Amino acid sequence: IPLSRVQIPISFEFTLISLPSCGELSVLNGSSAVGVLDTVSANSTLVFYCNDSSFSSGEVVYHGLDTNGTAAKGRIVLRVNRPPVAYNLTLSAVAGKAILFFLPASSGNHEVLTCSVASLPTRGTLWQTANPEMQLPELLITNPGTVVRNPACGLVFRSTG
Repeated sequence: IPLSRVQIPISFEFTLISLPSCGELSVLNGSSAVGVLDTVSANSTLVFYCNDSSFSSGEVVYHGLDTNGTAAKGRIVLRVNRPPVAYNLTLSAVAGKAILFFLPASSGNHEVLTCSVASLPTRGTLWQTANPEMQLPELLITNPGTVVRNPACGLVFRSTG
């Protein structure tokens, strides 16, 4: 199973100069791999597959004619889209004391994650904040399904008992 499958629509004809060290480049609905110095036809879709778990990005370097017939050189950057990973989190709270915490989740591509609050605490308040003193709620979370747009800012829970 490929770790990466990137589709790249191409509107102009070009010749490949270099390829990433990992993976295979082919033309969608084509049967053969595309290699260095091969020509790719206009209005094609390239597909890049990579099975190497250490591959994070690479590039295809090409030259050819753009849609206006002008000589063009360029690069197509390929990035592996790794899924985010989340972990369970359990908090213990003392009544009336606020706890700052961060969601234990990360993006394999270092992208900003969003999350949806599935349920609320039965006794207490939950809010999002970027304020280290946790005094002012920036986003009071009052409904399940609330989307937290930048969990890296931190969440605060204050127990009421």
